[in-house]
Amino acid sequence: MLFKLKDFQAKAVKTLLENIEAAIDLYHLRKKPITTSLTATTGAGKTVMSAAVIESLFFGSETLDAQPHESVSVLWVTDSPDLNAQTEYRFSEASDYLLPCMVTIDDSFDQPELERGHVYFINRQKLSKSSNLVKPHNGRNWTIWQTISNTIENGNADLIMFLDEAHRGMGGTSSDDNSRQTIYAQLIDGHDGSKPMPIVVGISATIERFEKAMAARTNRTNIGSSTVSPAEVQESGLLKDTISLLSPGESGNYDYALLKKACEALVESSRTWREYCQSQNLGMNKVVPLMVIQLPNNADDNLLLDYCDQIKEHIPGLDPQRAFANVLGEHQDIVLANGKYNVKYVAPESVEENHAIRILFAKEAISTGWDCPRAEVLFSLRPGKDRTYIMQLIGRMVRTPLAQRVEGNELLNSVTCFLPRFAADTVREVAEYLTGDLTDDTISQYSTRKVIIDRVELEWNNTLPEEVKAAFAQLPTYIKPRPAANAIDRLLNLAGKMVLYGIDEQADSSSKEFIFNLLDSLPILHKQDYETTLNDVFKAQANMSVASRTEQKVSTDTISIDADHTIIEQEFRKAQLTLTKEAVNPYLSHRLSENPDLDILDEQARIAAIAGTQSIVEEISSRCTGKADELFSQYRDKIYGLSDFERGEIEEVIAASKDPKLGEIITPVNGLADSTTADKSGNVTALPVREKHILAKGDDHMYPVKLRPLEITVLDKELGREGTVAWYRNPSGAAKDALQIPYMQEGSWHSMQPDFVFFSKLDNGTIKPFIVDPHGDWLPDALTKLKGLAAYAQKHAAEFKRIEAVSTIDGTNKYIDLLNSDNTDRILSDEFDEAKDIYRQLGKNYS
Repeated sequence: MLFKLKDFQAKAVKTLLENIEAAIDLYHLRKKPITTSLTATTGAGKTVMSAAVIESLFFGSETLDAQPHESVSVLWVTDSPDLNAQTEYRFSEASDYLLPCMVTIDDSFDQPELERGHVYFINRQKLSKSSNLVKPHNGRNWTIWQTISNTIENGNADLIMFLDEAHRGMGGTSSDDNSRQTIYAQLIDGHDGSKPMPIVVGISATIERFEKAMAARTNRTNIGSSTVSPAEVQESGLLKDTISLLSPGESGNYDYALLKKACEALVESSRTWREYCQSQNLGMNKVVPLMVIQLPNNADDNLLLDYCDQIKEHIPGLDPQRAFANVLGEHQDIVLANGKYNVKYVAPESVEENHAIRILFAKEAISTGWDCPRAEVLFSLRPGKDRTYIMQLIGRMVRTPLAQRVEGNELLNSVTCFLPRFAADTVREVAEYLTGDLTDDTISQYSTRKVIIDRVELEWNNTLPEEVKAAFAQLPTYIKPRPAANAIDRLLNLAGKMVLYGIDEQADSSSKEFIFNLLDSLPILHKQDYETTLNDVFKAQANMSVASRTEQKVSTDTISIDADHTIIEQEFRKAQLTLTKEAVNPYLSHRLSENPDLDILDEQARIAAIAGTQSIVEEISSRCTGKADELFSQYRDKIYGLSDFERGEIEEVIAASKDPKLGEIITPVNGLADSTTADKSGNVTALPVREKHILAKGDDHMYPVKLRPLEITVLDKELGREGTVAWYRNPSGAAKDALQIPYMQEGSWHSMQPDFVFFSKLDNGTIKPFIVDPHGDWLPDALTKLKGLAAYAQKHAAEFKRIEAVSTIDGTNKYIDLLNSDNTDRILSDEFDEAKDIYRQLGKNYS
């Protein structure tokens, strides 16, 4: 894969691969059709994950521990030729292996079977009665239905059908959906009496309709879905954290007034992105923001000309011949005012890379599957009754331009939507839709996403003492834990990035030398275990069964046979997985170059024995873990002086450990907040504000707060204490501008973010932070999070004035002093089964 999969993507790909491999085996065994699926929200990278699955099926994957299936042929089905074109483009971006394997089925396609090792793209219109592909004329030897049937009947290939956007055409009510349903049913169940599709893989953000349709087919077995959690997608940084919805505060025509603000937003976004990209050495044009203008259905050339003139007035530098484009259904260029503006038609999938386009005219949702990460501003002229189109289009604009969060800069992690023809209640309905449970393929619910209606921009609060910023930067935070990686792979990966980013040019060679020394010395230190394993490598075990006709029984004995080169090479390949190819192959070359008289087969057996000796593998893992941690610690200052991307790459490597690693918090430079709230009846009121927050409005230096009763009680109590000079509403997500604290839940590490960090001025004039975390004791993770906070307090007690957890117990607010070692010792023991019992025994009245 040319793209590196995120952790959640790799997990989903591995699960889907396992499902498909099981489906192939089951189909061969029972000849009964199988169904599986991939469900992941918009923006999760379903196309990239699918490319990884198909590449692994065709070619195998060491990373995913997948063997190649040479017999597999893939039929990729959608209901749109544009969507197929986008998918092919994404496949070619994601995998260089798949490029020569992709075939677009068009009218010229004519072959008896679908070939192994190929992925065929077809849209359902090519299977309709009017399509040339289904008509045996004009010299055609095979209709597409015959080709599919032959592939299944002859069994020369294991045919797998991937149905993209699988929720469409699976039980809807529209005539178009019924048409899809008929064609998809013929593909899945068999056309004109032919055999059904052996294996069907549904892909969708909302897979329920597909699964329900499959469950109704009693002859088809469903072996489960590979499901991606929406929270994992949001935490990965692939999706923007904040959506701002701006509309008129009262009735009237505000089209031009809001268009001016939309143009200002595009100019500001362009400036901010340009400055950020320059600061990160990404180049000025790495991200070039785009504004999408969503037109009403009755829009004519006069309306387009009017808006082009207005936009050009507000953004004078736009090129009237290149900056405007359209993705309207007519697929035609629009020339306005005798050539004053050339609004060219462009294919939706080409918009992202064509940086000359700054203004894009569209009508509905542009295209299923379309996304444009650089679309930062939406201006919609559609009325409130068309809110579904707007919500779907916003769903296409939520991917982050760099496929990662810009840490500490909320403006660059947001999309801004101007809705001049929407009433306030309709805007709030859109906001609820964007953060609630959905029934269509757009954005699903995320606890960390903000939808802002009455937006205020926040900046660093310059009324605070200067020392607060330095104190904030020193907060001890942890890198979000990742699943532990192979320790050798982790060390070599870290060393490679040290070289790549100019930190230590010798890191790779010195790390390999370190590993080579371990592979040389540890067989001697673990001589007895090693020699036992080496003997096992040279003496393969086999079972011999003997049937006795007189005793009418079968006896089985284990016999030892001399291993030949095939067996030794097989054991060596296992060693490459355990000790990684990146270590084993250069080590073997090193041994043979140092002593040319060595026998390669003996050396392969030696390495296989090392990998098969558990005590050696455990010590190698421990030593490599320590070496990687030592490298990270040695170059910590240089690492945190790298660009955001480079530092993130190294943190990702170092976080793949059995134990959480201390990181470095990013100081936020700006933020966004809502200034109002509405009750269930739609009554809007201003949010209360508080002073001394580290990010605040530029005019009055206040911060709008939307908090639960216990949280507002804690906030006001701490702000009222003598010496408190600043506070921080810690983000709820595991962002790098959040104070992150690790905790163990069900055997794996997670990250918690305490609600509040305060800063106090001590008698000696220094600024010291303190944590007060109001947390519900009834929540299922309350006990494990409290243990995590207690362990954190033990490690970092000297760096804080106070660390306290607060909860309401039996109607009284209680706090636990976590700088009291007796308290933390008891919390970390197995004394308590529930968090509320800790508050009852160790807590004091909070006042």
